[in-house]
Amino acid sequence: MVFRLPPLGLLQLASLTPTNWEVALIDENEHRLDFDTPTDLVALTAMTTLAPRAYSIAREYKKRGVPVIMGGIHASILPDEALKHVDSVVIGEADEIWPTILSDFNSENLKKIYKVEQRPNLASLPQPSRIIPRYAYYPLAKVPLIQTSRGCPFGCDFCSVSNFNGKRIRHRPVEQVIENIKRFTHNQNPLRRYFIFTDDNIVADVKYAAKLFKELIPLRVRWLSQADIRIALDKDLLKLAVASGLSTAFIGFESINKETLAREISRVKAHWSGSYEEGIRRLIKAGVGIEGAFIFGLDNQDANIFKRTVDWAIKNHIAAAQFTTLTPFPGTKLFERLKREKRITARSVDGNYDWEKFNAFEVVFQPAKMNAEALQSGVTWAYKAFYSHKATFQRLKGALSNINAFEKLLFGLVNLNFHYSFRI
Repeated sequence: MVFRLPPLGLLQLASLTPTNWEVALIDENEHRLDFDTPTDLVALTAMTTLAPRAYSIAREYKKRGVPVIMGGIHASILPDEALKHVDSVVIGEADEIWPTILSDFNSENLKKIYKVEQRPNLASLPQPSRIIPRYAYYPLAKVPLIQTSRGCPFGCDFCSVSNFNGKRIRHRPVEQVIENIKRFTHNQNPLRRYFIFTDDNIVADVKYAAKLFKELIPLRVRWLSQADIRIALDKDLLKLAVASGLSTAFIGFESINKETLAREISRVKAHWSGSYEEGIRRLIKAGVGIEGAFIFGLDNQDANIFKRTVDWAIKNHIAAAQFTTLTPFPGTKLFERLKREKRITARSVDGNYDWEKFNAFEVVFQPAKMNAEALQSGVTWAYKAFYSHKATFQRLKGALSNINAFEKLLFGLVNLNFHYSFRI
């Protein structure tokens, strides 16, 4: 992939580790892991699809007598499973409890379970004591990642964010966020004027977002983030967002069918869906690139959904798109429902779930209105059709008409990357 982001959780904990500790941050997407490099303590995090690899890493270190801690969403949801492979599991957001864990390790009193009883107040969260290098995440090596909030009030059936981070939105004070951004945007290097908000939804709290955007305007920066369609439907909010430097919005449309959204995703998104096209037009007119996310395999979808969705996305000049199979991740309402209905099919030889296949591309369950093979081939077809040269030219001609040359280049690279990834 051309664009890959560093593991934000590990970056946060590494930066909060006291300076008398020597820290090495290894992301296997970018660096080879050498098990023979001397180390005293290993901390792991992994998404569900990477959990088996994390367990394998843990076993290798335990053979060498090195204690292993694991946290993150997967281990938090399934701590008993994780404890079969690691020495200690952190359940929840580890920011505030991390010093305690290190102290327990130093005193040879590492506990099996560290459960965060209260989610951290981001306003009082310690500022990082040092900066960990971003390594070679080309071309995003010099693009800072900024998180302003955690939590999501919408509780979509397929998403585990509300379970892990809670439904109540917690913020860093705007003043802290602005000071943090200033640290990274102090010179005139064009790349240093860009950054990414890693929030699950930058406009989840509209009042906070408006205040943040207003304070960003004097900094003359450019930024991208995930957002819902309200960023376009609220004219005043859109005006502030664009003035503050919004360049790209990643929007989870999920489905183009209102009934499907209401039944299987979120009634809130179903309410907004009638305004999707108007919101897209406003963003494009304002010079904002759109990356859309769509889910295939919902119970209300049949084999016609692939062409209908791709045609809609092309017609509406979506600059880039992510098409995923519906995936029942642990900790979601979807997982509990499909488990109850005995429809999860991805099992390993020992009868457990085959977590490696839970990657949002492979089909791991029995769909309702098509077979698994039709869903798998439909997702591949959607990528090929959407990122064909003809469709790409048709989309980008309208999508990027008001965007600057540098950002046009970035979207061109994204489209080429997907095009050649699927060998179109």
